[in-house]
Amino acid sequence: AWLAYFAALAWPLSIPAIFALACLVFHGVCCFVACCRCCRRQFCCRERREPYTVPKPLLFLCLALWLASTLAVVGLGFSVQEQSWQFHGALQRHLCAASRLASEAIAGVEDPYFLGSELALAKLRSLAGALDADSTM
Repeated sequence: AWLAYFAALAWPLSIPAIFALACLVFHGVCCFVACCRCCRRQFCCRERREPYTVPKPLLFLCLALWLASTLAVVGLGFSVQEQSWQFHGALQRHLCAASRLASEAIAGVEDPYFLGSELALAKLRSLAGALDADSTM
């Protein structure tokens, strides 16, 4: 059972390490190709060729694609920030309700003040300790 559990965890947790290793291998290959004169003379590298001018429509197309992708990334950043604030508010409301429930269950306080998530978690831990089968309550 232990080996099956470890194998089930090892695969998803090793994916970032596999990608990092692949990036290192690709980086090494690209650096070798960039440093090897024989490789730089291939058609794709065009070493020792005179520079050429990029056509204006292609230049404007590349700039338009860059601008669109930049605006998309900025828009996604604002969206993620807004979702983060909404999640933070929902989590605080949930912890406030859990803190009130724990205060009513342990001490009988009807309307306690919510002073933040750390105190709410401490109250929930004390409630879990009080409801433990081995507790003296």
